[in-house]
Amino acid sequence: MKKYFILILFSTVLISCNQTNTGNATDNKPAVSAAIENMKTIELNVTGMTCTGCENTIETALSKIDGVVSSEAIHTKASATVSFDSTKVDRVLLTQTINNLGYQVVE
Repeated sequence: MKKYFILILFSTVLISCNQTNTGNATDNKPAVSAAIENMKTIELNVTGMTCTGCENTIETALSKIDGVVSSEAIHTKASATVSFDSTKVDRVLLTQTINNLGYQVVE
C-alpha cells in the first residue's frame, strides 16, 4: 500500500511539473520595463544609530512601506540604502519614517 501511495504522489508531482504556460512570454515586457524604470535606489545619511538593533529597527520600518523593495542600514557607516518603486513612495516618506523612529536623516 505504501508503495502505491508513493507512486501516486510521485506521478502527481511529475504531472504538475510538466504543465506548460500557454501565455505569451512577451505579454509582460512593457510592464516589466516600466517597473524597472520606476525603481530607485538611494543612500540616506542617518545619525543616531549605535548598534545592529538600530539597523534592524530601521530596516523593519522601511520594509513595511508599500513600494520598498529592500533596505539596508549600517550603523558604522551612518547610512541606510533603500531600493523602492518611485511611483509608490518617495524620499520624503522614507526620511519621515526614519525620523519618526528617533533617528535623524541629514542631507
